[in-house]
This record gives sequence, C-alpha cells and structure tokens, in this order.
Amino acid sequence: MDRLTAPPRVAILGFFGETTAFRDPIPQADYRWMAYYEGEGFLADITDPQKFFLPETRHFVQEMNRTGPWEPVPLLYCVSESGPQLAQTHFEHLLDKADTMLAAAGRLDAVYVSGHGSVVAERTLDTDAALLERIRARVGAGVPILETLDLHGKLTPAMLGAADMCISYQTDPHIDMAERGIEAARAMRRLLAGERPAVAYMKLPLMIATLGIVAADSPFREAVVRANAALGENGNASILPSYPWTDTPFAGFHVLISSWTGLELAERVCRDTAEFLWQRRKGFVSKSLSLASFAECAKQAGEDPSLPALCFADAADNPGGGGTGSTTDALAALLAAGVRGAA
Repeated sequence: MDRLTAPPRVAILGFFGETTAFRDPIPQADYRWMAYYEGEGFLADITDPQKFFLPETRHFVQEMNRTGPWEPVPLLYCVSESGPQLAQTHFEHLLDKADTMLAAAGRLDAVYVSGHGSVVAERTLDTDAALLERIRARVGAGVPILETLDLHGKLTPAMLGAADMCISYQTDPHIDMAERGIEAARAMRRLLAGERPAVAYMKLPLMIATLGIVAADSPFREAVVRANAALGENGNASILPSYPWTDTPFAGFHVLISSWTGLELAERVCRDTAEFLWQRRKGFVSKSLSLASFAECAKQAGEDPSLPALCFADAADNPGGGGTGSTTDALAALLAAGVRGAA
C-alpha cells in the first residue's frame, strides 16, 4: 500500500521525569527507572496492569485503536523516579538512542511523545526541546509531532517551534492523565487528517510554590474552568505553573491555548487566562492539611457514602525537591485513625 492508503504509522516515545538541580547527578548505571522499554516489546505489555505505563500513554494507544486503523511504532519509553538531574552523558546517550531508532523506523506519519517538561540535564536545560528538535530533523517538516506534558513541566518557544501540539494535565493532584491521553489521540487523528491548530502562548513572570495550585479555591482551578468554557470543543488549554526546583530560566507560569478554529480564539483565551492568573496571583499560597485533619476528613468520607470521594496528595518528602517520596507518615495516620474505604 502507498502512503495515502496504508494505515498511519505513529512512533511512540516516552521521556518522563521530574528533576531537581540541587542534587548532583548520579552515574548512568545507578539511575533508577520506573519504566524502561525499547522497541516492539513494550506494546505487548501496555495492557498488563503489572507493567508500569503512564495513564496518558495507555489511553492514547487505546483511543487510537478505537478510532481507526493505525500502526503504532514503539521506540524508546523511559519514565524515571523523581530526583537528580540527568548526567549529560546519560541524556546524550538516550537522545542518540532515540534518534537511531527513529532513523531505523522507516516511514513515519506522526510522532507521539509522552513527556513531562521538567527533566534537566547538566548542560541541557531544555531537554524536551532537544528531543523534539531531533525528532523534527529526522521526520521532516510535514510530519505531525504531539507531546503530552505534566503541568509541573514547562513550555518554551523552542518546544513549540518543533512540535505541532502540546497538551498538559489540567489537575493537581493529577487525576486527568487518562483523559489527556484520550484527548491527545483525538487530536492526533486531526493532525493526521491535515489539520493544524493555531496556538497562542504567554509566560508570566510568576513562580509559585508547587502546593499553591492544590487548594480547592486555587485560582489555577478557576483559570482552567474558564479557559475550557471559552474553548468548548474547539481547542485545548494547557496551563503549566512549571517547577522551580529545576532552577532554569524557563521557570514561570506558562499558558498555551491551541484552537482548531483559528488564531483569534487562541489569542483571546490566552490573553484572558494570563490576565486572570496575574490578577489573582496572591491566591497561590500553600494550604496544607495537618496529618490529623487529613485523617479525620478521610475517616468521614469513608464512613459516610453520601459524602464525595476525596483525593489527597502527600507532598511531604517531595520527590521533585530531591526526596524519594517514600515517607509513610500519611499511611500511619490513616491506620491510627481507623480509616476505612481508602486506597
């Protein structure tokens, strides 16, 4: 079959992690991966719940399967524990490996990257742009590239210049990862059909504590609702508060609006969202619960089915700040309080 009649071949790469510049890099041999896959093997594992995959990757593949014929081309997929920045030689090794696999993949009609936005190497501060630019150089100007991102990542002009579309999480705690994977697959279908979204981007001179967007009354939550309401089904709102622990010039509040109906809508929603965030910037304060209050809230929700389900993020020993996230104080508080119906 020729290119016009064959199912589209979509390369899949994953490059996900959250790094701090305040810990020294560790040797490549000691680097710990939550997931590391190369080549054809990993698609056979993507439906296995015992295998670690990011929910957006799983649901991207599932939605692509549901929406029509395609040929996935799995290349390199690596998801790291949060922690130290990548040693430069380690990052360049991964970049070269991805490039080699792209070169050997044959015809590609699109590329999907499951990224984060806050991976930093010793001398490459914008690793996402480095990867996207390498992909673009390999596949050419006409092949769509789409990347999904954690909202604790960042966006840069170099990333936006290399990718056709970037889609980030919209919730913290991150409970919409599956939805973003589905959205990415549907957007990929439009990209494969020849559509390209108009994009508008602004970066605010605003750096906040990472817990500043978690509270129920955080301006971030309202900004997402407002932007989505203005766009409807006509685009995507990606609002990334970024991650200060990377200690790069890219830290800040990023607003990216992608519109399928033209630049006017993208620019208007982008400007309105940025102005709203700036006017409400004093609302980005950390409002953490004590362990006792946390356990009491969980106990009430577990005992009374009429109450809504609750989602808590344990931000102690923060991984992106260099910790391991392995503390058990919250678990101990749940057990001590006799909480039922909690995971």
